[in-house]
Amino acid sequence: MSDRTVHLTQTMQFYFAFKGEMKRLKEVLEQERRVCGETIATFYDARRNVPFAFEITRFAECRKQMDRLLTEAEEIVEDLNAASDTVANTSFETAGPSRASLT
Repeated sequence: MSDRTVHLTQTMQFYFAFKGEMKRLKEVLEQERRVCGETIATFYDARRNVPFAFEITRFAECRKQMDRLLTEAEEIVEDLNAASDTVANTSFETAGPSRASLT
């Protein structure tokens, strides 16, 4: 497995770890919001909702990390595709045309 493939795998593992944490936080926060009877805008304002400020802030941080990791994964895949195209083009150029294409 290439270094890039390993990097992609690790990146996606981190992505899904953050996604799992976000899901857990959302379940806790939504349950508390319903109990409090607050609107979404009021409840999710970390400055106003001090008891849950850490969870609200952490939820936003997880979202940012997921966005960053997804961008990173896209760049890795683009690099892998470019490397694959380069190898394919080099192989074709060094092999030359096949006999079938000459007839």
